[in-house]
Amino acid sequence: MPQLPSHIEEASSTAQISTTSTTGPTQVDQASKQKNLGDLPLELREMIWMYALPGPRVFEALVYESAGLKMQLLERGHLKMPLAHVCFESRRIVKEAGYMLAFQDENRPGDPGVWFHPQKDVIERTIWGPGDIRHQDIE
Repeated sequence: MPQLPSHIEEASSTAQISTTSTTGPTQVDQASKQKNLGDLPLELREMIWMYALPGPRVFEALVYESAGLKMQLLERGHLKMPLAHVCFESRRIVKEAGYMLAFQDENRPGDPGVWFHPQKDVIERTIWGPGDIRHQDIE
């Protein structure tokens, strides 16, 4: 057994520190049991879900002038919200916070779209018309 520092030896000899456990076997079993998020009260879980919501995001969209101002997102990968797919509680919090599914991809049937918050998220639009192709872009 390694040698304890002198100040710890003095304190333990004068205070007669007991090393025996005062907890029974049931308390030890409960303390060693792994805790899950579901073990927390609903109010705490809701606070955790709210804290996990994303901040304002930028949606870059291309607006096609020739197709009656049809808008399509340029990049969708970073707009995914895994929080909405964790469980029913987290999805409920996402909806209650004001997020909605929008910008479905018409080229992919069954695409639910991306979660969008109209008051927080920003849409950055680039308008593209048929005359916007320059000769140097084609080469």
